Amino acid sequence: MIIYGSRYGSARIYAEKLGEMTGLPVFPFESIHGIESGIAVYIGALYAGGVLGLKRTLLHVDKANTHLIIVTVGISDPCIEENRVRIRCAVEKELSGFASFDIFHLRGVLDYGRLSLKHRAMMALLHKACSRNPGKVSAEDREFLDTYGKHVDYMDFSELGMISERIMEFI
Repeated sequence: MIIYGSRYGSARIYAEKLGEMTGLPVFPFESIHGIESGIAVYIGALYAGGVLGLKRTLLHVDKANTHLIIVTVGISDPCIEENRVRIRCAVEKELSGFASFDIFHLRGVLDYGRLSLKHRAMMALLHKACSRNPGKVSAEDREFLDTYGKHVDYMDFSELGMISERIMEFI
């Protein structure tokens, strides 16, 4: 089964596409009440280092008999080693006790027009912090400054191929 936690839609869209590719059923995390064994795929949006709905979902998973595939969806570029390590460390803290798991990272969509007031305020604070010292920002921070306030779409369905292949090893 494929489970997703999505606030603005990117994780849900990836989950639905992966469901089409694998034939697995797709559910929002709020509807999950038990995963006994086999394989489970969790696709969740990244927020401040956490994955939306992951903690709640893991309460319903048989840790000893389920292979878990976690797919994070965020704006940060997972090709940058520092980002990948930071995301992986945050996710692995949640996976204590799981005998078998994989972690993948995808990029989603950021549409400032759809952000909640809270999330817009957080982005404004981050923008202000990055703008204070423009000569000392990373390439990713520069990209953030250049795209601030705009609609940015990083979704790439081709990235689902290797995740689908990994899933098929367990089906």
